[in-house]
Amino acid sequence: MYRGTYQRLVVPAYALTGDLPEAQDAIQEAFVRAVARPAKVLDADNPEAWLRTVALNVARSRFRRRVRMDTLLRRVPASPRALPGISSSRLEVIAAMRKLPAVQAAVNVRGVAASGRPCH
Repeated sequence: MYRGTYQRLVVPAYALTGDLPEAQDAIQEAFVRAVARPAKVLDADNPEAWLRTVALNVARSRFRRRVRMDTLLRRVPASPRALPGISSSRLEVIAAMRKLPAVQAAVNVRGVAASGRPCH
């Protein structure tokens, strides 16, 4: 997989999770599901979009679980860390999005994923 595809998958997942390893796990889970159901991926009009959708769904589920746990444990949400190849201004946008209610953040992440703009 080339670098541009990776960034198009990791940035939206990172925007939801706020944690690079967690975003990478969501992407890995999307690939596991793709390998488990190759016919679904091959039948998709755009396999990359299919992977991104699955990765975002996994990231969204993880995000919801984390929000619930943060509420239960009354933890302070983690601040954004450096993400290789992503500009600090983009990280600031992601940090601002993470302050939004979960529903608004999910809608904005779709915009980030669909923007088609470079991720750095």
